[in-house]
Amino acid sequence: MSLVDLESPSTVIDGLTPQGPDEWATLNTLDEPIMTTVMRDARSIVNKFVNVYTPKKQKQLLRDWDLWGPLMICVVLAVILQTSAGSSNSEAVPHFAELFVMVWGGAALVTLNTILMGSQLSFFQGLCVLGYCLLGQCISLIVCKALPAIIGNKMALFLVTVSATMLGCVWSIVAASGTFSGLYEDHRTILVRYPIVIYYLLISWLILSWSNPHC
Repeated sequence: MSLVDLESPSTVIDGLTPQGPDEWATLNTLDEPIMTTVMRDARSIVNKFVNVYTPKKQKQLLRDWDLWGPLMICVVLAVILQTSAGSSNSEAVPHFAELFVMVWGGAALVTLNTILMGSQLSFFQGLCVLGYCLLGQCISLIVCKALPAIIGNKMALFLVTVSATMLGCVWSIVAASGTFSGLYEDHRTILVRYPIVIYYLLISWLILSWSNPHC
């Protein structure tokens, strides 16, 4: 099996692939207006969110990685869960910190495992992919927070909350596994994907237990 080459000199920047020194020069952004840089980076982040759930474009995330998207998702998850922790700051603050440790620490462990399995993936590429794939979890959390205003029956609320959380979990697992595919030998597939499944299941359990504590 031939593994995906992540060391290729071709680098995708906002959908462009420079073909030579002259074209590289046109991508020099040191003298451009700040707003232009911000808007281009914002479009790049949005494109990555789309690409990570588009099978044919997932590999572009590996060539043009960043950690801004994962950081944004982590902050959104932490803030929403913090509001669910209760009115006391002593209860809320640990949840915010715990989520950051679990998201970034878990992603680091999963990435290191993938690298140890012989993958050509770099450490920050792994963090980028796992972080962007948390979009499914983030959407499921937002849905879970909105459900109590729509569903009054506690049993129905619980069942729909579990379903939404599991759907987000499966979405994230499939997206991350698809992006990592081809970066390791076939006989190590289970060893690579098992930690990915555990990682997203852990985040899903966090969302399920903290999003509607009185459900």
